[in-house]
Amino acid sequence: MYLALNNLYGPIPSELGNLKHLTNLELSVNQLSGSIPITLGGLPELKILYLYSNQLFGPIPSELENLKNLIDLELSANQLSGSIPITLGDLTELKILPLYFNQLSSPIPTRNRIGGSIPPEIGNVKGLLGLDLSSNHLIGQIPKEFGKLTSPIRLLVQNNSISGNIPGKFVSLAKLESLDLSDNRLNGSIPTCIGDFVHLFQLNLSNNKFGQNIPKEIGRMTQLDVLDLSYNVELQSLSTK
Repeated sequence: MYLALNNLYGPIPSELGNLKHLTNLELSVNQLSGSIPITLGGLPELKILYLYSNQLFGPIPSELENLKNLIDLELSANQLSGSIPITLGDLTELKILPLYFNQLSSPIPTRNRIGGSIPPEIGNVKGLLGLDLSSNHLIGQIPKEFGKLTSPIRLLVQNNSISGNIPGKFVSLAKLESLDLSDNRLNGSIPTCIGDFVHLFQLNLSNNKFGQNIPKEIGRMTQLDVLDLSYNVELQSLSTK
């Protein structure tokens, strides 16, 4: 069902949950409001769910855990609130999960308001290719379970309130091409294992609280096009040891 860009308004009908053989539901870039109906969790064959760029609010329903065939779940640019359900870790077929804020030019609400910590259960979604949690109200630390994600090429968590260190387990993210952890409250040293991200072309750790030396291992990242470590006031010179 393709109904994107149609100036639709009002709530999403709960009766859509009766379409048991639906594989695609695209309602993005409209003016839909209200909460996400829990009945959408009753669509066992759904693979694509696009609800981004609307005026939806309230929590992400935990009932979405029942969408075992879901590949792409896009909920960005709404007014969603609450925490990220740990049950999203049960969506083992999921490849794309953007929950970010896009700065759109139309009068669509500016951002999601998802808060709380990042659930470690997301590490169970082994085939995830892209995870974008940027521009929300997330707190706590980066889960070490992210190291179990063997396939991601994009990991974007910028503009939150994430604190603590970068987990050493990140070294297992061998296919990572883009890592953006900027505008958070991360501290400690930049781990030397970051030099093992040999496919990385974008690394942004700016505007955090990193200290000590810049690890010389960054020199092993031969594919790197963008490196931004600015606004880390305690960061010192490049290590030569």
